[in-house]
Amino acid sequence: MVRKLLVLSVFFLLCCLPRAAQAQLGRGELSVGYGFSPVTNWIDAYSDKLLGVLDMRDASMDSWGGVSVNYSFRIIGGLGVGGTFVYSGNKQRHEGQKITTNYYSVLPHLKMRWLNLRIFSIYSRVGVGLTFTRSSGEGERWTARQLAFQVSPLGVELGGKLALYAEAGVGTTGSLVAGMRFRF
Repeated sequence: MVRKLLVLSVFFLLCCLPRAAQAQLGRGELSVGYGFSPVTNWIDAYSDKLLGVLDMRDASMDSWGGVSVNYSFRIIGGLGVGGTFVYSGNKQRHEGQKITTNYYSVLPHLKMRWLNLRIFSIYSRVGVGLTFTRSSGEGERWTARQLAFQVSPLGVELGGKLALYAEAGVGTTGSLVAGMRFRF
């Protein structure tokens, strides 16, 4: 069920919304980015520190940031709505056991452009959704759902139709997110 919901959400974001934006050229944008230190890594990093306190010093964790794809559609002025899909994960090892955890997040979001010049813009973005967690190790599997969020009070873009962007904030996407954006 979780997999079907995730596939339908991604399909909706990547296929349906851009078609709606084509009717009003210049209102849609598609972004791909990488977020450093998403909250999913923080949670696992703190549990890794806790294992050290509990004298499980041979435990280790390798984690990676969030890879995100998002679509936004400007509805009026600088206000836009859209959705974000984020993937992140980690691998943990403890006493010869390996556990792999993958996080799949879907977040509807609001985006507000505060300054929109020809090749430079400043914006804020906030989103709330769900994270689907899947862990596996030693022949067992676990799944969970939890709240996903992203609050990016400061985002900057540099470029025209094709632009580079960076956001600072906190959440599932990351604390510092950088990538490329295409406006159409």
